[in-house]
Amino acid sequence: MNVTLSQKNAERFSDAKKVLQILGKNLFDAAIVGGFCRDAVLGLDAKDVDIVVYNWHKNDVAEQTLCNIAQDQIENAGFRFHEFETYEDADDDDFISRQIRKVWKLNRNGFEIDVIFIEDCHPNPTGMYARFNYGMRRATLESVLHDFDCVINRFFWNAKTDEFQYIDAGIDTDKAMMEIIKFVKVFSIRGNVSPERCQKMFDRFVRFRRAFDTDPHSLVNLFTVKEIKEEDEDGEE
Repeated sequence: MNVTLSQKNAERFSDAKKVLQILGKNLFDAAIVGGFCRDAVLGLDAKDVDIVVYNWHKNDVAEQTLCNIAQDQIENAGFRFHEFETYEDADDDDFISRQIRKVWKLNRNGFEIDVIFIEDCHPNPTGMYARFNYGMRRATLESVLHDFDCVINRFFWNAKTDEFQYIDAGIDTDKAMMEIIKFVKVFSIRGNVSPERCQKMFDRFVRFRRAFDTDPHSLVNLFTVKEIKEEDEDGEE
């Protein structure tokens, strides 16, 4: 969907696209996702931007070299850079199950961009060629977005069409926002998130619905907690 950005969001979006361009030049599959895209659609000023890097391999020497090159280029572009092996507000088990391996926290002019690296390999590989085995989990943009803890965060920027889109609405959709809303009828969040995170996401969900839903009664009984079953090593529930 086409969105008119506020001045603050436009400046932040411009910075995020610079980082995305650097990652792309270094052969990383990456996308701007989550809360910034959601808030842009809502017409709200976002507090930060998330970029996910997927199809990444932690122990690949060539990819680590490219990471170092990208880091230098990002710092030369004027961003302050910090790397973390854990993610703020993330549960350790959630961190492992979602294959998050590291996070770059970037800052320029007081605005933060998080670059989140999602590993492509099976969490419990065996054998020399484990990463090519049938049981390997392949990370795609769609699979990463569906791993997000709350349904209202599953927005992304489609660089090919220059549109903000919701993952379940179809890649080439040009539907009005009310068409997008029907994909977000019931609030759901992972069962292992903190109560504070759960309340924060529900507050945002209600604000999201109120912004675009003319029927106030539709906000009643929307809260459900979705328990996520852990997959075994073979990928079966």
